[in-house]
Amino acid sequence: MRTPEYQKVVDSYPVTSAGVYGEWKGEALKTLEEYNDLYVHPCLDRMSDDEIRNRIARKKAIDEDSEIANQLTHAVNSGSPEKVAKALYLGLCNQHRTLQAKAIKALLELLKLYKDSDYDLRNHAAVVEAALVTEFLDREGFGIPLI
Repeated sequence: MRTPEYQKVVDSYPVTSAGVYGEWKGEALKTLEEYNDLYVHPCLDRMSDDEIRNRIARKKAIDEDSEIANQLTHAVNSGSPEKVAKALYLGLCNQHRTLQAKAIKALLELLKLYKDSDYDLRNHAAVVEAALVTEFLDREGFGIPLI
């Protein structure tokens, strides 16, 4: 639910489906409209062209990085985690051995990052399991060398 303070900020920016209207510097507005990323930011009216361009570049990078996660979450949302795991396993087994090792290393790195995530009751067990796995691997000195 949006707070009255948030709604005030939203209402203070004239945003429509056609774009943003107001005193924008030409190229920044054009870039923002092309990217179609017209989200409300309390400091947007004070940002320079460069700051807006940097914000757009960061958002694009995040979107590109998120694509893999989006594909994975879509897959588990459409089927069972076990079915997705088996499909990943079968697909991975047909890859070059070094790529297999890199993929598993990436998954273990994911667990290391995920163990410090924010959680609530829906993902608490996942965060705890990630912490337990990474603690075990660290304690036992396991690592995947890339050959």
